[in-house]
Amino acid sequence: MAGQIKRLSKARFDALSFSRRPSASWVSEPHEWFADKEETLIAVVLRDFIDDDWVYIVLGRDEAGLFRGIDQKVSLPTQKEARDELRKAIRRIKATGQVVFSQDTKPKKRQELFVPTVPPQRLHPYFVKVASEDEFHSARDILREIGYSYIDPDGNFVEQFQTTGFNSRLWEIYLHAYLHEEEFWVSRDHPYPDYSCTKGENIIHIEAVTVNKSENTGLVEPSPSNHEEVVERTLNYMPIKFGSALFSKLKRRYWESEHIRGQPLVFAIQDFHQDQSMIWSATALPIYLYGYNHKWYHNEKGELVIVPEKLELHRHGEKEIPAGFFFQPDCENISAVIFSNSATIAKFNRMGKLAGFGNPKTTMVRMGARHNPDPNAAFPLPFEVEVNPTKYSESWSEGLAMYHNPNALHPIDPELFPSITHHFFENGQLVSYGDEFHIYSSYTIVFLPKR
Repeated sequence: MAGQIKRLSKARFDALSFSRRPSASWVSEPHEWFADKEETLIAVVLRDFIDDDWVYIVLGRDEAGLFRGIDQKVSLPTQKEARDELRKAIRRIKATGQVVFSQDTKPKKRQELFVPTVPPQRLHPYFVKVASEDEFHSARDILREIGYSYIDPDGNFVEQFQTTGFNSRLWEIYLHAYLHEEEFWVSRDHPYPDYSCTKGENIIHIEAVTVNKSENTGLVEPSPSNHEEVVERTLNYMPIKFGSALFSKLKRRYWESEHIRGQPLVFAIQDFHQDQSMIWSATALPIYLYGYNHKWYHNEKGELVIVPEKLELHRHGEKEIPAGFFFQPDCENISAVIFSNSATIAKFNRMGKLAGFGNPKTTMVRMGARHNPDPNAAFPLPFEVEVNPTKYSESWSEGLAMYHNPNALHPIDPELFPSITHHFFENGQLVSYGDEFHIYSSYTIVFLPKR
């Protein structure tokens, strides 16, 4: 009988328990994770901070697919006793043969992201790839799991994820996973913005924004082929792309709504305008937000000297917009802009792999450029690492950055978002705090096992 109960990694337990409440970490600390062989049940042993004793909790799936607490015991004197009682509880519940554990008088329907809701010809090509190809097995499994916990107030999320809104909905799923990891209480009781997040007495509203392919805008879709072209795109083309997406949200004047008035409002933006564009487009966002281009050189002592250059506008083709989003009318109502260059299928693939989803024989290697802690470095450091739970870790927060508005009516305390990188604009310079392993760009190669 003992062999029917196995240990789980923290990463796997976390990936299976998106229903857990953030307040759990305020009073207890998890130490061990378990499941039955089929993972019908999962369980955790915790130490209670308040009473300095031990607790176990067993979770089972409800009709919606969520693992929710179905059995627990508190005030156990030792970790071993909590572990032993947990094993007894799992065996007792397994003996009933029950596999679905209803807790609601009106059970919710299970939200299946990968069960097609439209004819094949309407499916987005990226969705088809993720849903069917072995390369994306890990991403598919963890996305399916997250989908069970995702709240869909409009009732069309799955259809949009499968069709024309694939990128936008993927970004929203990513933000959902990150906010869960960052231990926010998230409400979707209002039609906008996308997330109303509470931590302690603080309420922050977040609206998801995506940069998409140009349609009837007069902008060509360039693919920079060298460094000089990348520089030009980051100074003009990409600021216009970011500006178009951000201003479309600004026009909606969310801050005038009763449930938002007087509280911080954040735009969370991700670039999907071109395949792999997030590898080179990230540096354009702070240029546009603050209206400064930062040139640099090394002085005679080898010290890095950064010279801010104020910009007035960005021009590409027939398009022209003013520089400095945070300095435009009404933008004082936007407290910050969150950005990620890694909220892609590759991210879900890696996180799925680390949580034990997909084929265990599949190998993933991540390569890219990360932050260089040398204060005189002008370029990031290259890195290459195998995505293997024994020697590599990654969080949902890794790759996220928050750009704070120097003119914000309602500034945000960075301590509310402790796991991401924060950027502030001080005396014409961008000052950054946070993750020393911050990833600027990366790509992931997947090696499938031989058949």
